[in-house]
Amino acid sequence: MRSLALPLSTLVAGVLCFASCTTTTTTVPICPQTLSFPAALVYPAPAATRVPGNIGAIVVQGGFSGTVSSLTLISAQGGLVTQSIIGPPPAPLPSSLATPPALAAYPLGSIPVPVLRRYTRYGVTLVENFAANPTCPAVNVGLGYFTTSR
Repeated sequence: MRSLALPLSTLVAGVLCFASCTTTTTTVPICPQTLSFPAALVYPAPAATRVPGNIGAIVVQGGFSGTVSSLTLISAQGGLVTQSIIGPPPAPLPSSLATPPALAAYPLGSIPVPVLRRYTRYGVTLVENFAANPTCPAVNVGLGYFTTSR
């Protein structure tokens, strides 16, 4: 049988460190990969065609809150049209809201939209920034697209 012989100084240092050394732990946040709430595009309706270029606002419905949620409107050519924090819905509301029944209890919100180009497809993305854990990256979820008319 072989034995491991260590110098006495190594054993004493190990015992002292065991009694007084501290270890640090690093916590790694568990970041969500999806939205933490339900949301839907309600105006214009997802996949709508012949949408007028002067709609003025994009309306969404869902469990978003305050400054942690924003909407992005991107043209089919890949250009950012606008991005803004979700605010109150327009008044009066557009008459053709496509409210999903599952979200009927959730509030409406909107962002202002400039006059849009004719015959162009636009994608709407909801962005959730995690204020409770700012080390987590934002989550981007496409809510749908629509196409403008002439």
